[in-house]
Amino acid sequence: MQIDDAFRKKINNDATAFLRSFTERRGRNPSLAEKAITEGSAYTEKEALDGKMIDLIVNSPDNWYGNSTAGRFKRFDGAEAKLSLKNAARTPFELSARQKFLARIVEPDVFFVLLILGVLGLYTEFHASGVIAPGVIGGICLILALYAMNFLPINLAGVS
Repeated sequence: MQIDDAFRKKINNDATAFLRSFTERRGRNPSLAEKAITEGSAYTEKEALDGKMIDLIVNSPDNWYGNSTAGRFKRFDGAEAKLSLKNAARTPFELSARQKFLARIVEPDVFFVLLILGVLGLYTEFHASGVIAPGVIGGICLILALYAMNFLPINLAGVS
């Protein structure tokens, strides 16, 4: 699908207008943000800090906690709030074994292996009746593959 120049210009102007209003509302530098979109400009952390694109440069999360003890910020609705992280403690988040398993089977490569094993298991069960293991393992693999298929983005254009 080709986009003509007038439509491309309209999209670009709409995006930059949204970005300008967003940065002005947050107290940032709208001209630097607009240059990043229209001219593809990139800035170092020092340039971003000097240009009021960011508030603070930190090297680690612990450094951020130490520097953010008395920060006041403005919410999108205009209300002001105070950020106090003086005694903040970071706790690591670990997935449970069930969550790790489910996260692994929804990966596309694992999904296709489960699908192939499921089909092969059922095929073996149909051709060698009486052997229970291939049919059971194939059925379990197909159920897991169907679960994974629920979370994979499927595009019908790729089917044809």
